[in-house]
Amino acid sequence: TEKSIPKVTDDTIELDEVKILFKDIKIKNQANNEHRHIKVNTFMVNLNLNGMTTDFAVANVSPGIYDRVKFEVHKLEDSEEPPDPEFRDGNLNYSVIVKGKYNSLQFRYRSRKSAHQNLKLETPIEVGENERANLTITVYPHSWFYNNSVLMDPNDPGNENLIDNNIEKSFNFEFFLPK
Repeated sequence: TEKSIPKVTDDTIELDEVKILFKDIKIKNQANNEHRHIKVNTFMVNLNLNGMTTDFAVANVSPGIYDRVKFEVHKLEDSEEPPDPEFRDGNLNYSVIVKGKYNSLQFRYRSRKSAHQNLKLETPIEVGENERANLTITVYPHSWFYNNSVLMDPNDPGNENLIDNNIEKSFNFEFFLPK
């Protein structure tokens, strides 16, 4: 019998820019069920693509011990003004924009999916009076375009659902006090 030889491809992907809309980030103390909104309005985050984490500062966090972060990757509502015009195209609204090259050809992938996640922090953080806290996003956007170990073409509409599901599951947050 003839053995099946796995298909080997030389497909490549390079990412030039990744922008994500977030809304309604909350921190929570599970023990006493205390919630604090730390960002309520829709805001855009440009991901660092150099292998580093993406940090942003948050202010006005009430003193307390927090052990959970809840967030929403947010597709614009029709009534909302986008922080960047690329998140709206006619009647279509987007939550994630990725620009890059697939096999040396330019692409722009836009996700229309909203996603909610509730993440438990590995180490709870204690915020004191008048302290400013930071949130760090760790995400590997290159992984969004893989189905197992096979690179997916971001221009192929047949890959949209798999890519969107990868995006939804890829975020990790860390909440910390700057030194």
